[in-house]
Amino acid sequence: MNEEMLERAVTAIDHLSSKLSYVLLPTGTKIYGCQMLDKFPFSNDLPLKETLPPIPEPYISQLFYYNQIDCLKRISKGKKWSWCEVRPDNIIGFVPNNNAYNLGQTLALYLSLYRAVEGEGAKCPFPGTQKSWVNRYNESPQDMVAHFSIHASLHPEKTASQSFNVGGQEDTWSGKWPIICDYFGLKGTGPEESSPQPGTYIAAHRKEWDELEKRHNLKKGSVDSDISHPGFQVRPTSSCFVWKAWLMCFVSILS
Repeated sequence: MNEEMLERAVTAIDHLSSKLSYVLLPTGTKIYGCQMLDKFPFSNDLPLKETLPPIPEPYISQLFYYNQIDCLKRISKGKKWSWCEVRPDNIIGFVPNNNAYNLGQTLALYLSLYRAVEGEGAKCPFPGTQKSWVNRYNESPQDMVAHFSIHASLHPEKTASQSFNVGGQEDTWSGKWPIICDYFGLKGTGPEESSPQPGTYIAAHRKEWDELEKRHNLKKGSVDSDISHPGFQVRPTSSCFVWKAWLMCFVSILS
């Protein structure tokens, strides 16, 4: 389905515009198998390089990125336009109408509620594992991705038919969690066996959240939005893949 959507979109533009010169396909780090968690195949090949081989079955058949790349190779033959693939990590930026995978929103709701229930200055343990606490990861600021995409589109002689990683600064949750919690007036600490889980905590204190909505005249529906993916409120695994998405839209929440 995703391959068909891409082909229809590009083909339609190709028919309508005689000036089409470049197509840029954004994919992501799933192409390296980050979603495979403990079966991640390239743990000994870090940092990840674009020259790494495809991930193994059955995971490769479950990922449409490869189909989309093959589609662009096929439909670009004999055309005046060229293409490239851009692989950002979790994109940090603003989206106007929520995002199904916006864990930043869950984090903001959780810490706002935690502050109201537990009080200012309360200790707030990281709700992940010890491994995810110290794992290093990259984020991709939206401006960086945009600037690189524009540059690639304007220089097809250097970028055509290639794939490019686009990542920003390296970070850890041990460095970031205390800073985030401090913004909400809390003391962020390392993980504990009994660390509260965001989704469970919000559900257990739903009455208090409803009171906060009423007291501060907040927009209703954020906690139980049909748009948000419910799996993004569960306990993180040992892989940083799940947890590094927590700040996908954190910047937009704070601004």
